[in-house]
Parts: sequence; structure tokens; C-alpha cells
Amino acid sequence: MTDLDLSAVLDRATDGIDPADSPQHAAVSALARARVVRNRRRGLVAGAVAAVLVLVVAVASGVAGTDRSEPPVMPAPTVPAVPDSAVQATWDPAAAGELPQRATVLPTEIAPRAATTVPLPLTSGARLVLADQQERLYLLGEDGTWASTEAPTGSAYVSSLSDDGTMLANAGNGELWVTDVRDGAWRRLDLPPGPAFMWTGLDVTMTWRGDAQLLLRNGGGMLGIVDVEGAGASEADTHDTAQISGVAMVPDGTELLFGEGLEGRVIREIEDGKETRTVVASALGRFRSPLASDTRVAGLVSGIPRDDRPTDHAGVLVLDRTGYAAQAYLPIAGTKYTPGVGIVEISANGVRPMAWLDDETLLLDDSRALGRPWSLVAWDVETGELSLVSSGGSDTWLRAVAGDLVRD
Repeated sequence: MTDLDLSAVLDRATDGIDPADSPQHAAVSALARARVVRNRRRGLVAGAVAAVLVLVVAVASGVAGTDRSEPPVMPAPTVPAVPDSAVQATWDPAAAGELPQRATVLPTEIAPRAATTVPLPLTSGARLVLADQQERLYLLGEDGTWASTEAPTGSAYVSSLSDDGTMLANAGNGELWVTDVRDGAWRRLDLPPGPAFMWTGLDVTMTWRGDAQLLLRNGGGMLGIVDVEGAGASEADTHDTAQISGVAMVPDGTELLFGEGLEGRVIREIEDGKETRTVVASALGRFRSPLASDTRVAGLVSGIPRDDRPTDHAGVLVLDRTGYAAQAYLPIAGTKYTPGVGIVEISANGVRPMAWLDDETLLLDDSRALGRPWSLVAWDVETGELSLVSSGGSDTWLRAVAGDLVRD
């Protein structure tokens, strides 16, 4: 209804009221009529002004070079729901030893033998890192030799190798240390702002940016950046993303952030410090421990909605890098999905993704408990085939893998 229509209705309503005998009522009635007339006049003036403004805008729009309108804001693309066809047979990691053997650059049995004290040879990076129950770290070199070092923090639990296998980081007990495995000298690094325990606890994960920077993600979903050359540390720019659940580096240098935005759960792509794309990923649930190849990204989820019900188990989910559509989901036996409750941050019944062996094959670590044998398993995400890569004894456990040095 326009101002003129409203004024006419008010006029008719006022005219329909019989005059009151009391002077007070007459005065009120007169005042009401005056207000109607005044409002009607204001409506006419406002309408005229609006018409002039519309005319001015229309004329300006028709003149070349005067269009200053902003392009429409397009909504972020949305990741589709996980299809039933992506869900593979549930895998019980207790049966890993019964899988067919797969040949890779890693030995079929991984156990430190004749380990010397670091450094490794100058021409060798470390393919992987083990820890024993005395918090000593063991490094398997590219040439098959072993070297060892004490964890400088006194805890080997949070350790990470750069993808090229040359840099090893260790966090714990309020400290962060790093060493080049080819010289073996540990250096203590600065931590991002905040209490030290916040960046060095057992819930912290470390992601390498090349071999010069570390991204620390703590259990509170905060992200910090540390320069391993000693230039300092700070909170990382998360580009309006809260509750970071994972960070992955694509081989081309693109950084993937998984977390919460105004749009809900999101995946943000960062290149050279700038956000280049955001994808709404609410259909995936909380995505943890992500690992990216050129064409895919894998991570842990607590379960997925499927046919209006969740899957029974947590597992490993693989997405394509183009639109983040789900390609494969491997449910893990011994886990139970409960809506709203997350799985352990770093594994599903001891299973976690470690590296891409090639663009179709993901290396999984099965380390269900300290003091028990463990294994490395290859999962072909296209065929669903599982195969045994390596086995380890109960006196060690796997802490880190160098992605570039285990690829086929």
C-alpha cells in the first residue's frame, strides 16, 4: 500500500466518525484530521522526491561510463552430499596382517637396526620417524640406514617431518624444537602468542609449509605460524575461519583450511596469503587430519549422512580437488558414529592417513595402541583394494612420514 492509499483510508475512517458533543472530543477529532492531511502531504512530497531520484538514476545509468553498480555477490559453491556409491566395505584394522603384500620404497618390516646418532648422510632425507617408549626418535634414511636422537622436549608424541624429509620438528612440555636431519643440531623456536602449553599439547598437529615454516593447529581450533629459521612466530591469518579442524598443503603450494565460517563449515583455498576460493562443506561434517595430492584430499570424519541416516562408523573420506565431491569413504570397524560427537582428533580406532603413494593410493597408519604391533596399509580409493605395505613391532610406533619420499 502506498502513502496515498494509506492517507485515503485514514480520511475515510476519520470522516465516518460522528462529531462528539464534548469540546474535548471535537478537538481531538480536529487534530486527527489535521494529522491525516499533514501525512498525506508528506506522502505526496516523499513520492515526488523518490520519483525524481529514480529518474536521475535511470538517466545516469543510460550514460556511458556512469554505471557504478556493484556486481551481485554470488553465494559460495556447496559440496554435494556423500553418495551411497562412495561408501566402501567397512574395514577392520585388526585384520591388516592378512592383506596381500604391496611393494613400495618402504621395507616390509620396519625396525631400527644398527642405528647411529643423527645426522643422516648429507644426501639423505628421512622417509619416516619412529619413537620408542623411552622417547627416542628413530629416522629411516633414503638409503635404508637408521639414525636416532633424543626428543628434545622429552616427549616424542608430537613430531613431524617436512615432505622432503630434511626437517624434523618436535613439540611438547611447552617447547618447540626443530632440526635439519642432515646435521642433527636441535634449535628451540618461538611459539605463537598465548600460553606455551596451548601450542605444544598432545592435541597439537603440525603442518609444514615447504621446509621453512610450520603451521601449528591446537585443540581449540586456533592456527599459528612459526618460522623455522628463527624469525619469530605469530597467529596465522585464518581468513574469517574459526575452529580450524585441519590444514593441508597441496603440492602446488595452495593451502587448504577446513573450519567454520559465516556460511557454516567451509573449505578455504589460500594462495600466496590470499583467499582464492571458498566452498561450503556442511555436508561433510568436521574434516580432520587432511592430506592433499594434486587431484584429491583425504581426511577423517566422524561419519556421513547417507539416505537420511548416518553411517555406522567413523572413517577416511576422499574428496576430489575440483569441487570437493566425495569419491570414496572407508568406514573403520570399532568406531561408532554419534551425531554431534567427534572422534579422536588424530585417528579412527588407530587409523589415520599418512601420505599419498600416488594420486589414487593413500597410505594409512594402523597404530591402535602403544605396545602393540602396527602396520602401514595402502588403500586404492578407486577400487577399494587394501594391501599391506609394512609392519612394525610392539617396541616402536610411527610418528611421522615424509610425503615426497614415500611416493611410488
